[in-house]
Amino acid sequence: MMAQTFKIGQRVRITKGYGKPVGEIDKYSKILDNYDIKGDDGYTYKSIHSSEITLEKNMEVEE
Repeated sequence: MMAQTFKIGQRVRITKGYGKPVGEIDKYSKILDNYDIKGDDGYTYKSIHSSEITLEKNMEVEE
């Protein structure tokens, strides 16, 4: 199965655990196929597997 790949700086949502935070890709480990994500909440989520990330489609928050 081909892993989904994301680029540094892309806006993503973590889909498992953590309350599904949104942030951007900070680092990528090709060997482990996981990412560090800088959350909008100021926290860095480390070693998140690509299967637990989706692209964040809504760039603007609608009130």
